[in-house]
Amino acid sequence: MSSIAIDVGGTYVKAATLNRGKVGTVHRFPIPAFLVNAQGRETESRSREIDPLQLDAVVFRALNEVAGGGILGSTIYISGQMAGLAYTDDLGNALAPLITWQDSRFRRVEQVRHEIGPPECARLGDGLRIGSPVVTLSEHGRPDGSFVTSMINYVAGRVSGFRAPVIHVTDAAALGLLDTVSGKWSRRACKTARVSSSKLPEVVDELRPLTEAVSVYTPIADQQASLLGAGLRPNWLSINLATGCQVSVLTNDFPSSGQVRPYFGEQYGGRFLRTVTHLPAGRGLAAALVAARGFEDWDWLNSAEGEGFPAFEEISCAINEAASKLEARGLPVAFSGGLVQNLPHLREKILASLGKPEWVMFSGDDAALAGLARLAD
Repeated sequence: MSSIAIDVGGTYVKAATLNRGKVGTVHRFPIPAFLVNAQGRETESRSREIDPLQLDAVVFRALNEVAGGGILGSTIYISGQMAGLAYTDDLGNALAPLITWQDSRFRRVEQVRHEIGPPECARLGDGLRIGSPVVTLSEHGRPDGSFVTSMINYVAGRVSGFRAPVIHVTDAAALGLLDTVSGKWSRRACKTARVSSSKLPEVVDELRPLTEAVSVYTPIADQQASLLGAGLRPNWLSINLATGCQVSVLTNDFPSSGQVRPYFGEQYGGRFLRTVTHLPAGRGLAAALVAARGFEDWDWLNSAEGEGFPAFEEISCAINEAASKLEARGLPVAFSGGLVQNLPHLREKILASLGKPEWVMFSGDDAALAGLARLAD
């Protein structure tokens, strides 16, 4: 029986075979474009929705190509973008467009925080922001009787042929509805979001088949998958730097402040991930390059002349500040992400800002798929 890993990211669906903890050749397929109206504009200002049937087609194309024409009998492991939202019927069919984490139409962050209450908000772990599904759900109408799940759990349901009955804790936490301390749905958050826990999948903290009859495993969040694949260890600082940037450390204790996300348990280095996200990274660097050079001149950026590019300073300062918040300056660094892999000048700038600690670099093609390989081994 073959094993396949698939990551449903913000830019690509990536898929590869797995063999004894190793990732085969990675195949990439563009994620469908956001929905537009007849005038060629996004359906609503700030909306970032995807047609579910288009995503289904990309996912099955990726799986079938990697599997050599058919996935029947394959064991499938899934990771993907966090904080996506799907409304489905009892069979797992989408009843509305899929809402991605980039959607920013609903902005009642402070009202939602007040309704949930500070103590319970702290237990949610990841904080509330525009785009958090709990904020979206509090304002966005959903189809009558619909079930609520994450985007990657929707994908798992489509691949397995029915609605996924369980959701992994790393994925559930990104919805803003999970009491991260207990690993159960928060009653106050669900009430604020106007969704009954009976319309949500059961939360589990282990990778397991969706049912005994189907070899599609519970999807996991891409950040945690990537850090596992990159080899993050206790008492190391992770710097994941690509299109976006996150800085993280592992812990077994739930901290009293800051962003906290579930991890895979002590056998993988920690129960929780302390993290700082949404730091300056590839998107901002590309824009700065266009402003300075007229186009994304990556060759110039890698030259001696590009070594002092001002955007490098902005990125390294933000990472240094985040490391200080995590009390992680001086820890050895585990780098991952295409941007830091391919820009040695930027890497050296970051290391200098952190005091030149010991470091390692993930050298594989895709860290999320490597994380799935570790869990599957």
